[in-house]
Formats: sequence, C-alpha cells, structure tokens
Amino acid sequence: MNLSIPGIYENGEVKLSSVPPQGKWQKVIVTFLDPDQKVKSKKTKGILGQLEGQNFSIPENFNEPLEDFKDYI
Repeated sequence: MNLSIPGIYENGEVKLSSVPPQGKWQKVIVTFLDPDQKVKSKKTKGILGQLEGQNFSIPENFNEPLEDFKDYI
C-alpha cells in the first residue's frame, strides 16, 4: 500500500505533517515540488447559488424503495 504524507524539507530534514503507520522501517520516495506551484486539494466546495434559475424537481416516489432492492426488504 502506498501512502502520501505531506511535509516540509528544511535545513537537511524532512518534517512530516503527520505520523506514518508504525513499523521498524519503511521505504520512502521524496519528491520535491515546485515551491511556486499550488498543491490542489481533492476537497472542492460548491459555489453558493450555482443552481439559481435552474429547474429541477424531485419525483413523488423519491423515498420509496428501489425496485432492485425489493428482494432484500
């Protein structure tokens, strides 16, 4: 399993933002990012009002069980 943990390289040391899983030793690959490049986050926020003026409706049977799951109810 690969795991990415952000950190900072400063004065010859890599300081990680969190502690990796416990173990005696682990292989690592250190990639130095361009300091002027922004790191994109996977979290995205919606823009308030982005659906304004759009027409949509919720069907009356929205809360009814789905046909595919009737055997499990």
